[in-house]
Amino acid sequence: NHQNGPLLNTESNSIDEDVEVVKIRTTRDVAAGEEIYATYNMCKDCGNRLTTYGTPEILRDYGFVEQYAQRWIFDAVSFEVDKGSGGYSIKWLDGIPDFEGVRFLFKTQEALQEVAVDLASTSHTTVPKKELTTILEYHKAMTTAVSLALRAAFKEEEEKCSASEGAAGTCAVSSTRYQNLTEDSDELSHHSTVCDNEDFYYFEEYDWIEEVQSAYQLIKFAHNPTNNDMCLQLEYIVQRCG
Repeated sequence: NHQNGPLLNTESNSIDEDVEVVKIRTTRDVAAGEEIYATYNMCKDCGNRLTTYGTPEILRDYGFVEQYAQRWIFDAVSFEVDKGSGGYSIKWLDGIPDFEGVRFLFKTQEALQEVAVDLASTSHTTVPKKELTTILEYHKAMTTAVSLALRAAFKEEEEKCSASEGAAGTCAVSSTRYQNLTEDSDELSHHSTVCDNEDFYYFEEYDWIEEVQSAYQLIKFAHNPTNNDMCLQLEYIVQRCG
């Protein structure tokens, strides 16, 4: 299973190389009964997944909300959220966000609050129970992450200011640091185009035998008449064959 952070305890040889056997090795001592974890985006051979692939992408491609540590990678701001015995922690991946990054977080927080009202006021009887559970879990994770990121951004700016206080006990903060975050701006795009994996996962010996468009995703089934193998694809990402 996928897991980042301290629980991650394996590494593997590259699945992109021409190898007959994929070898997985532990990276530390593993106690009896301890689960073996791999990573889907922090592996050495994951390519640009390290900088572009986070919690939203893992949900999109694999159908689950990852445990901590979580990565939230957006155009305006990128950060990692972890949770340990001392509570939550934030690590900026591209440095402390500028005004546009903070504005993005603020607007995202507003959107999540609106979604929370809808989730609380509607029974959602047409949504399968498992899907609704995942939706609620993702909404909670993103709400927590954005709230922590906003709090950390302002706290770090205030700490900088405190360290530079003069004898008079005053502190000059940049006039552009705290602009009016409620001011209307361009609408956030939540439908940006991601890479199309359909060609990457195209198999010549397979026939697409069924396609179902649900309310949330495109479901396709491919069949290999030679060995009777069947593959399940969700939104152009092959999930499992067997």
